[in-house]
Formats: sequence, structure tokens, C-alpha cells
Amino acid sequence: MDSGVICEEGRVTRLDLSEAGIDGRLDNSSSLFNLQHLKSLDLSYNYFNSTIPSRIGDLTNLSYLNLANAGFSLVTLDLSSDRMLEGTNLVIPNLSVLVQNLSKLQELRLDGSNILAPWNRWCQALSSSLPNLRVLSLSHCYVPGRLGESLVKLQSLSVVDLGGTNLSSPVPQSFAKFSNLTLLNLPGCGLQGTFP
Repeated sequence: MDSGVICEEGRVTRLDLSEAGIDGRLDNSSSLFNLQHLKSLDLSYNYFNSTIPSRIGDLTNLSYLNLANAGFSLVTLDLSSDRMLEGTNLVIPNLSVLVQNLSKLQELRLDGSNILAPWNRWCQALSSSLPNLRVLSLSHCYVPGRLGESLVKLQSLSVVDLGGTNLSSPVPQSFAKFSNLTLLNLPGCGLQGTFP
């Protein structure tokens, strides 16, 4: 990507602020979020020391976003897609790589995604990388294999949505050990057997 500001027809479409020495907070009041034609944004290798502003979602034309080593604290990651819209579902080949540096993450929503790792592998990835996870939403995901018991290590979980995932496996006895669970959504998930 070219560095600096790139304009097309008088509109900013690319902004590269990587390694710009920015030290401070980025919040929802930033004029950055008024750049409605922005397609590419690189904020890598700065120190923002804040959470990722929710208004990042206002940049609806954005197709490239680089926040590597930018000092952001990520607490919610929502990469859900609508499985009813052909070609919109996210394919996640390696969930371990996606979550490995997100130890502060509290909400993970991957509804409608294709997670290529088997259930037991992604359960292990979540339990070893996301100790503070409170919300896990994987409704209508395609994930091969059976649900892993290592998910029970996520003792902060209060919401689990596995509806429509076609698990086709026995109900894990570990579900009885989630002491903070307030919502468990499992319609059409294919779990079999007696619920603990």
C-alpha cells in the first residue's frame, strides 16, 4: 500500500498512518469516521492505548484494515455473516491464529462462519487464549467434528449460542459446570442425549 493519503475523484479512499508515531486515544468523536469513501486504513505500529472505537463500523466501504501493533485493546470481536446471502460467510482456516493475541476479549461472535478446524481444536484454542470470554456466539456456523470438553475452562462464559451448528454429538457433561451461564441457545444444533 502507498503511504499517506490517496484520493480518488476528490475523496479520501486510502489512508496509511502506519508508523506515524501517534500516541494517544482514538475515540468515536474522531473526524476519521467521516471519511465515508475510505476503502483502506492502516493504523499499524502506533500507540493508541484505547479500545477500538465502535464507529469503525461506520466505514462501510472499508475493505482493508490494519491495526497490527497499534495499542488497541479489543474486548468485542464480531465477524458474523448472514448465511442467507450467498458468498458472504467468513471462512476461518485457523481459529488459533485469529484469537492467539486477544486475551482481553470478552465477546466473540462468528455467526454464519465456516470454521475449518474441528470442534475439539477450536475449543482448545478458545480455552487457552480467551480466559475472559463472556459471550460466545457461533450460531449457524459450519464446524466439523464433535464439541470439545476443553470449553469448560471458560468459566466466565455467560452466553453461549450454538444454534443451527449441526453438532451431531452427545451433550457435553461439562455444560453443567458453567457457573455463570445465563443464556444457552441450542436450537437445531443436533446435540443428542440427556442434558446434565
